[in-house]
Amino acid sequence: NTQPAWNDLVNTTLGGMTRGEVSHRLAAVILDNTAGGSERFWRELAAAVINPVGALTRLVDGDMARDSPNPEERFPDGFDVSVDAGYRRVQAETGERSQALLSFSARYGDPFAGDIRKPFDSFWAGLDLTFPNGPAISRLEERGVLKGWELTERTDSARHILGVSQEYEYINNASQVFGAQMFGAAMLSRYAIRDSVFAVTDLGIVATPLAGIQTTNFASPQTGRNYDYGVGGGVRAAARLFAGGQEVLSVGYGAVWEHTVNGVSNNNALQFFRANGRFPIVGPLGVGGGWWWYSRLTSYTGSFVEARKTQSEWRAFLTLSFGRTGLRKPKV
Repeated sequence: NTQPAWNDLVNTTLGGMTRGEVSHRLAAVILDNTAGGSERFWRELAAAVINPVGALTRLVDGDMARDSPNPEERFPDGFDVSVDAGYRRVQAETGERSQALLSFSARYGDPFAGDIRKPFDSFWAGLDLTFPNGPAISRLEERGVLKGWELTERTDSARHILGVSQEYEYINNASQVFGAQMFGAAMLSRYAIRDSVFAVTDLGIVATPLAGIQTTNFASPQTGRNYDYGVGGGVRAAARLFAGGQEVLSVGYGAVWEHTVNGVSNNNALQFFRANGRFPIVGPLGVGGGWWWYSRLTSYTGSFVEARKTQSEWRAFLTLSFGRTGLRKPKV
C-alpha cells in the first residue's frame, strides 16, 4: 500500500544482482550433478549454505537428486580459495580486545586469462567472522567485473586491463558500520617478474549510488535510525605479490567520501589500509599475519563536532590455500 523507498530500490536491485551472481557461481563450483551418495549430500548442503534460494529451486525442480550433465561454465579458468584461522588484537577508542578470526577469500576467474567476456566471469569475495565481543560478521566484500578491455598484448611481460565492476560492501567495526552498493572503474595490471612470480596492481575509482553509514549509537529523533544515507565516491589502490600461483604479500588503501542525503550528518569520510603476508609451510598450509586500519570522520551542520573514529588490528593466523592464480595461459 506504500511506494518502495529509494534505499529499498537501490539495495534490493543492485545488491541482489551482486550477491545473487556471486553466490550462484560459487555454488555451481561446489555442486556436481553426476555425484551420488554421501558426496552428493555434502555438496548439496555446502552449496545450500552459500546459495539457499538456489538450493530451494533445485529442491522444487528435483535437481538435487537427479543425475544430469554439469554446466559447461562450472569451472572458471582461474579459481582459488583461502581460509585464515587465527587471532586478531583490536585497538579502538572503546579499548582493546582479543578475538578469534575466521576469514574466507575467493578469486573466481582470471582477467588476464580472458575471463572478462561476460559480467562476473571474474570476481573477488571476502568474508570475516570474528568472535566473541563484537559482530559475528565484521566484513563482507564482493566485486565482480562487468566488462574488461585488454590494453596490451597477451604475451607482454607487463599487461594492463581496464575494467568496470559492480560491488557489494559491508563493514562492521568500532570505527565504521558501513554498507553500500558500488560501481568501480580500475586499471588492473600484471607484471611478470620471473617464472611463476608476478605482481598485480589495482588502481581505480568507485561510485556509491547509496550508502548506509552508522553515525550515532542511538536512534535519531529526526529519522528513527542510527545511520544515515549518503551518495558519493572514492579511490582505491592495491598491490599483490604472487609466487607459485599463491598470494604471499598484499597491501591496499581506499577512501570514500559520502554526502548525506537523508540523516543527521552532513558528510562522511571513510578510509582503510590493509597489509598482509602469507608464507607457505607445506602443501596448502601456510602461516600469515597482517595489520589493518579503519577510519571514519563525520561532519555535522551547526556547531556539533565529533572526533575521528579509528580502529586498528593485528592479525596472526594459519592459512589454507586451494587452487592457483595467474598460471593459466590466456584464451586465444
